[in-house]
Amino acid sequence: MSDIVKLYAFRGSPYSCRPEIALKLKGVKYEFGDAYEKAQARFWARFVDDKVMVHFV
Repeated sequence: MSDIVKLYAFRGSPYSCRPEIALKLKGVKYEFGDAYEKAQARFWARFVDDKVMVHFV
């Protein structure tokens, strides 16, 4: 299994450099994720929790 970590960060930011360096040192494969994708995923997760799961509980 080859898992790739998504790093949600602004390239060039001093706050995103630290995790990027750590992932490189540990040999973990990573790719940059789009912040819009992350926002969409959070939106749909919250929507399902608030609107759909209410009917199953």
